[in-house]
Amino acid sequence: LFAMATSTLFSQVGEPGMGRPNLVPPSRPGVGKLGRKIVLTSNHWKVKVNPTSRALPMYTVEVKRIRSGETHSEAADEAEKTKGKKGGVRLGSALLPKIINRAVIEEFRKVTPEAKFVVYDDRSLMTSPKELPGAPYSLKLKAKDDDGKEDEFELNIRKVADFAIDQVENFFQGSTTESPKELIMAWDLVLRHSPSRKFVAVGSSFYRPDGSQPLGEGCSAWRGFYQSIRPTQSFMTVNLDENYTAFYDEQPLVELCCQILGESGGGGGRGGRGGGRGGDRGRGGRGGGFGGPSGPILVPHDLGPAQTQKLKENLRGVRFRTKHTGQQISYVIEGLGRSALNEEFDVDGRKVSVAQYFREKYQIGLKYPNWPVIKAKRGRVMIPAELCFIPQHRRNNLLSPQMTATMIRVAATRPDLRLRGASEAHRIANFAQDDFAKAYGIQVNNQPIAVNGRVINAPRVLYGDSKESQPSKGSWQARGVKALTPGDSITSWGVASFCDERDAPNPAILNFVGNLIRTGRELGLKISDRPPIERIRPNAATAASDLEKFRVSLDRTSRGPPTQFLLVIKRDQEGSLYNAIKRWGDCLTGITTQVMLSKHIGEQNPNRARQYCENLLLKINAKMNGRNFAASPYTEQSLRLPFETAPFMVLGADVTHPPPGVKKFPSIAAMIGSMDRWMARHVGTYRSQDSTQEILVSVQDMFHELVSRFTHENRGIRPRSIIMLRDGVSEGQFREVMNREVWSLREACIKIDPNYKPRMTYAVVQKRHHTRLCPVDRNECDKSGNAPAGTVVDTEICHPREFDFYLYSHAGLQGTSRPAHYHVLHDENQLTADQMQHFAFRLCHSYARVARSVSLPPATYYAHLLAFRARCFVESDEENTSQASSGSSGSALNVARVHDTMRGRMYFV
Repeated sequence: LFAMATSTLFSQVGEPGMGRPNLVPPSRPGVGKLGRKIVLTSNHWKVKVNPTSRALPMYTVEVKRIRSGETHSEAADEAEKTKGKKGGVRLGSALLPKIINRAVIEEFRKVTPEAKFVVYDDRSLMTSPKELPGAPYSLKLKAKDDDGKEDEFELNIRKVADFAIDQVENFFQGSTTESPKELIMAWDLVLRHSPSRKFVAVGSSFYRPDGSQPLGEGCSAWRGFYQSIRPTQSFMTVNLDENYTAFYDEQPLVELCCQILGESGGGGGRGGRGGGRGGDRGRGGRGGGFGGPSGPILVPHDLGPAQTQKLKENLRGVRFRTKHTGQQISYVIEGLGRSALNEEFDVDGRKVSVAQYFREKYQIGLKYPNWPVIKAKRGRVMIPAELCFIPQHRRNNLLSPQMTATMIRVAATRPDLRLRGASEAHRIANFAQDDFAKAYGIQVNNQPIAVNGRVINAPRVLYGDSKESQPSKGSWQARGVKALTPGDSITSWGVASFCDERDAPNPAILNFVGNLIRTGRELGLKISDRPPIERIRPNAATAASDLEKFRVSLDRTSRGPPTQFLLVIKRDQEGSLYNAIKRWGDCLTGITTQVMLSKHIGEQNPNRARQYCENLLLKINAKMNGRNFAASPYTEQSLRLPFETAPFMVLGADVTHPPPGVKKFPSIAAMIGSMDRWMARHVGTYRSQDSTQEILVSVQDMFHELVSRFTHENRGIRPRSIIMLRDGVSEGQFREVMNREVWSLREACIKIDPNYKPRMTYAVVQKRHHTRLCPVDRNECDKSGNAPAGTVVDTEICHPREFDFYLYSHAGLQGTSRPAHYHVLHDENQLTADQMQHFAFRLCHSYARVARSVSLPPATYYAHLLAFRARCFVESDEENTSQASSGSSGSALNVARVHDTMRGRMYFV
């Protein structure tokens, strides 16, 4: 069977680049049988539809502003974001904002009685419970935009399809394999209609400012809920989940800048509608007043280069409004210019500064003329920062480390409370009384679905000296055992401290290094004594040259080999210095670096100090070609994997994208491959690609590189089986990713050798989903209240026919744990449900950085780490960074390749 499946697929490949038949995901090979039973409460509610007609009509919608030559103030920005995407409602070359489209459709409802229950996606699609007798429509309607100005629009509606309701019943009965995606999408729109009018809609989630909590830097965490309809094994469900996201508080832009720069004297941001920030001793008011009374905002008269750069990075893409013209106008920040005194432009043939222009045109004397001006509309609009105001809106930029830590604390709720929050979302949605749901015949049960799961056994963990440890509750005893394979001896190394004497005194560093060496030797690692210590200025611009001088000094005084390793101490998590250190070590010199924070140097608690040293040494040993531990295969006959009788390779892959609005930075695609039968040592490779691509564009090159490395390390033998675990793929991309990447892997095999035909299993591993589970019996919970490690669910809430399952492979530490969702899209190894589930669980016990089982297979984790590490390697000088920050167009910046000595190492852990 294996040979037949493999040869059939290869016979379809033909020559590389030829037409590729579409692949179909395998059907579920039954459900798992092994493990003790457990009953869990889910955050899914059963949905039943009693349709009011036999078919659901679908319409396309086009909205145009009638006044030619005018675009909405945010339309151009929106067009840039969605250029090249389908489904846009176009205004010339720009897209109208959703708020305008929605307002036009509301006017359409008022003048068209039969359209009372139409639902609209605020872009281009509309559906109705019954046929609209007047279609097609072409109407002129007046509506207000988000600046409150009334305008005239042309609305065109035409019917494009009828979707038969019986598609759903046929799908669940098995008479068709095609999922009724269009109907599910339409019903999802129906249930989203009412909450989208009451709350702030962001994707599939809905938020409100009530009970918001301060995050710092002018933002607050808004609580909301996620909602989505999805098909499961026997019926449709609505998935509800408690959710949090960051919103900017309503405030002057200058105040926001001061909070970003840390210039606040303690006062809060403007309270707005209750979402304000109150600083250290107060909270934002509900009526729009400023926050607590602990001190005024301290506004500097001018900004230095570092402050300006920090604002550029944090303000890109932020919405703001102005009122100095007598009208409220909306813009989006695209960049910062020079100061209002120095930024000049032509007015009637003469050069005028921005400060002079506002003084002459609007009789406004600027308080802060030395501040950089705000640029919008591709640099055509320049406005002094003190005349800009931030409305409440969602923050799209990445959160700072401090804000992220605060958000985690805010959002970390126990599973029972999280599910209670989902039930609260069900109550707020009030499906039973929703007139739109009634019009379409949609009914949602009042009680969440209880699902049957199983808790499978953990594998044994292997260490050096033939010792084993049996995991319990997601962790195991690692003290007193040696590494499975110690890494290279560290005989030539040093300590580089980017801290002053106050943050990391020399005696404390010496004491820490001594403890590190002793602990390393207990683990079987060979580390020489008394490494030299060098203090270096914490300056990213000079870090590489300073480290190079230290390396030269080490090489000159060393009696052994050239410098192998540097322990680097930093004061905080500031990113540019870290990037400079890693570029120097990984790309320029091939010297292994381990970065740590100075706060751990003086740890007084002996147990915590030793634990930190052990965790640090796990990373160091992995980077130095060692193996810390490995998960042993299961001994049960039914769990023996067919591919383990010959060499095999587990691949992990991920794509990381630049932050919103950054156009010159590329996306990074990373691929990881296991190099040994223990799946304990991995090698990675990466490529840059266009920032709009989720597909692995260079999958063939990366795969060829990893197979070559595997062959080199395994005495000339290629892997006979390939197990690909792909991260970062949404359900809507499954078919495209599967067809393009599986075929690309096949073609890569043929390029390596026409007779090379390994068996392939390709699965997507997702963590970005909203399914949460909690044991019904509290005695079944782990100490954090979550489902115990090893909990598997493959019934009730999984795909109706395809091979997928949810797995809690880790023990919860804080808040509500999220199970990994595995979806097998291609399988020539013909694994059973038990085999695949146990293999995934076993993999999660071999993550090199910690003696605990983790939530994703290591190859997938490492791919994610490598993709983020490669972002440190973006080659950019100050000018390039400024251009990238301002979103200027042009070719993407280059990503440096790692040094040759690093290509076979796990430098990314």
